[in-house]
Amino acid sequence: MALRPFLRKPKVRNRTTREEKKRRSAFHKQLHKELRMKYWERLSPEVNTVIEYKPEVKETIDPKRSFVVQEAIPELVKLDEKQIKCSLTPEQSEAFDRPAGLVLLCDIKAVFGLIADIFNNDEQYKDFMLMVSQDQVEKQKSDVEYLLSLLQLREEPAISPAVAEYCAHIDELAKSAPIKFLAHVLYIYKDWHLTRRNFLALFRAHLKLVRRMRSASFDNDCDTLEKTLNKAATKWSRWEKDTFIEELATAQQMAQRALTYSITNPFIASQSVTQLISAQHA
Repeated sequence: MALRPFLRKPKVRNRTTREEKKRRSAFHKQLHKELRMKYWERLSPEVNTVIEYKPEVKETIDPKRSFVVQEAIPELVKLDEKQIKCSLTPEQSEAFDRPAGLVLLCDIKAVFGLIADIFNNDEQYKDFMLMVSQDQVEKQKSDVEYLLSLLQLREEPAISPAVAEYCAHIDELAKSAPIKFLAHVLYIYKDWHLTRRNFLALFRAHLKLVRRMRSASFDNDCDTLEKTLNKAATKWSRWEKDTFIEELATAQQMAQRALTYSITNPFIASQSVTQLISAQHA
């Protein structure tokens, strides 16, 4: 009796042995290695050299092209090590609700929006208008609109008084002391660039938000700002560079005090939005 087709043992023709598979694998690995080495040699002979890191040998860095890396960032690291972390009481943490979170996002957006307006409208910052990307501002607007839709609000609440005072100070520095203004800009951009992903993840979890914060996604704002600062610093004197470095400490104190106002005072921030909601539905 003939077996049914699905019960027949399949016939395997030209079966590849294990040794043949190993030989082919070794051949393709060798071929890939040779092609890669040929590409490297064609690209640049320096790529094939193995870099040996020797701490005792310090490479000379051109100060004209590495002002941010050589002088600004080490100062920011020192300031961060001395910084006192913001701690909240259980009552403050519980009182920080979605209305207070909306005020916080509006505060951050107001600072970044002011810097973007100064770059775009002031002729002395033309290089920053042309070279610095401003993707973060649009993402912050999207996050604010998301919370507005959750709270059923048609207009944004007023920013915190501390942030309004800080924005006025930045605007005045942009006109009277451009070097100090750029120090504040670098601190704000760098601090937000390094902390935003972790901060916004905690922000989203605390307020039980479904959608991810658009501001947490990658952008080139900080990188392009650093490159433009390096370009601008080539024309600065030693006194102007020292002024920039010294102003970073002031920027840290003022920015931290202003942008954490709605976090340390959640009752006031939440009440302002609650009154706006009541007036809208009245």
